Amino acid sequence: MSFSSLNKLPESEVSGLLEDGELEELFPFLLQVSKENLVVSIGPSLARLCPELLGQNIADCFRAKSRNLSELNFDTLKKTHKKALALVLQRRELGFRGQVWLRENGSLYLLISPWCDQMSDLTVHNIAMSDFARHDLSVDLLFRMQTHKVALDDATRLAQRLDQERRELAHAKERTEEAEKAQSDFLSAMSHEIRTPLNGVLGMAQLLAWTKLDHEQSLFVHTLIDSGAILSAVISDILDFSKIRSGNIDIESSEFSLIQVVEQVADLVSPIAQQKGLEFNTQLATTLPRLVVGDSNRITQILLNLLNNAIKFTTEGTVVLAASWDEGTGLTISIEDTGIGIDAAAVETLFTPFTQAATSATKEFGGTGLGLSICLTLAECMGGSVACESVCGQGSTFTLSLPIHAVPPLTSPSPDPTKVALIGVGSLDQKSFSLLAERLCAEVVTFEHADELPAGNWARIFVCASLTPVEDSYQGAPVSLITNLSLLQETRKHWRGEILTRPFKLSALRDQLLSDGKEQAAPTPMTLTDNLARLRGTRVLIVEDNPVNQFLTKAIMDKLECPYQVAVNGQEAVDAVHANEFDLVLMDCQMPVMDGFEATQHIRADPMNDHLPIIAITAGAGSQTRQVCMDAGMTAFLTKPVKIIALSAMMVRVLSDAANYESE
Repeated sequence: MSFSSLNKLPESEVSGLLEDGELEELFPFLLQVSKENLVVSIGPSLARLCPELLGQNIADCFRAKSRNLSELNFDTLKKTHKKALALVLQRRELGFRGQVWLRENGSLYLLISPWCDQMSDLTVHNIAMSDFARHDLSVDLLFRMQTHKVALDDATRLAQRLDQERRELAHAKERTEEAEKAQSDFLSAMSHEIRTPLNGVLGMAQLLAWTKLDHEQSLFVHTLIDSGAILSAVISDILDFSKIRSGNIDIESSEFSLIQVVEQVADLVSPIAQQKGLEFNTQLATTLPRLVVGDSNRITQILLNLLNNAIKFTTEGTVVLAASWDEGTGLTISIEDTGIGIDAAAVETLFTPFTQAATSATKEFGGTGLGLSICLTLAECMGGSVACESVCGQGSTFTLSLPIHAVPPLTSPSPDPTKVALIGVGSLDQKSFSLLAERLCAEVVTFEHADELPAGNWARIFVCASLTPVEDSYQGAPVSLITNLSLLQETRKHWRGEILTRPFKLSALRDQLLSDGKEQAAPTPMTLTDNLARLRGTRVLIVEDNPVNQFLTKAIMDKLECPYQVAVNGQEAVDAVHANEFDLVLMDCQMPVMDGFEATQHIRADPMNDHLPIIAITAGAGSQTRQVCMDAGMTAFLTKPVKIIALSAMMVRVLSDAANYESE
């Protein structure tokens, strides 16, 4: 019979049901109090916990927690009949709850059970669940409910604390993002503000280099140009690093020619390598696909950084860029140099921001120590990696691996093989040339000297410039001279035929193999002298509000013999285009009254100006600025400080594209 059943029976009936021993068995925490307020009997569990209770005055053992108990004695306890009771042991914080039961024989029983706020209290007081096994089921239920309530309360408090911490973290994240955005905005603004005057400094230095200078003056001017270029690179590195820190790096995905990207990069760095007397070469495996899908701008950025480092840290010897493709792993580009090398300890920290190999040799070259860190981060954003192998004093090899996808080639019949001769070039040139020729289904036969060439049906003969033949044809085959870009103008003074410049380009080799040798193909890469001839007479609108940059751009146009008009803001540019006819617009982006983006949109609103070339020339940098320019309707994009050769080459390109469109 349970305690709850006892409570429903009259006392007279209950008295006859249970003997004292049975009560103690049913209620292990039973407490019997005499009229003299003495504890005369205790249950087995209570006896195990507190055997000293027997014979003690109940008021000395317990204190009452019930509101209806003014003091603890027989009479007051008797008045709590059928009422709840709450007691706490005097010498230990162990609470009990239950009811008072007064039997007809005058015995006063306290049917109590331990009451805990936390489960750990049971362990502390050596109370086991088995102590409740024979107890009243309702007390056990109350205990379980209380345990559940305590757990719920703990869970609620934990959830509230977690929610508070989550709000604090969200607030901290928001503050961090605001701080990073403010930092990024500040660096972008500072980049813009620095690039604008730097454009004037470098531009005027380039113009000065065109004038007649003695040796010492020329040295000073070129040192100024080189220092400005280094400063520009530092600004770009810091801006990119800021974007990486704030998570604002954009990775695009579009189809592009991998070979064209490599050749464009080679065009940019080969003059620097040749100026230092280095042999720079590219080796493009025949497995490279024609088109791939990825971010060509970011790949270009990585390659330029790695190549510039290789050239900077190499005083003599070679720098070789080798590109290969595997269907399973994707693209692999290695850049190998014979430079100063890096010791093993320095390689481990080489990709850490603001870190350079700590040797006296590397310190003299300068730099921010951000370039390689940026390269690695960009590669990882594209799912790839950058690794380094180096031997101190012998050179280094940096390897870029990218899991980009190839565009399936269009099926077309293979052309008939052609046979070409390669005379007087080194082994590196032979390998680079042969790989490109193989892509064009050309068989290459190499010779050391021209007199070794046997008679045969040669499609073309390529000869090192140091072995220049007298005529531009030999044994009935057209002859191309192979020379460095830096020697191109000198070579043209005594050679009427076609010229192939190092590093070799697939497009240039293809053009010369298809040429009959009667007409000279357009030189590759295009030089400033070539651009002067092609741009002469081009009508240009210069849109620029900065007086120094106005003066610089006008001076460049004078050198290019391009008639021009100046507009100092976007509104003047719109009015000028409506009132006059121009072949090309050079558009600054940040201007008062109306910026370059809005001005371009107004110009494009007239169908007559749909294909008017508009080149954005801005101090803003990065893919976001480029995309804003393209979205506004601009044709091309140049970042200040502008190199005169790059500007003239872009002018030629956009004018050529516009002419091709009009002829269609």
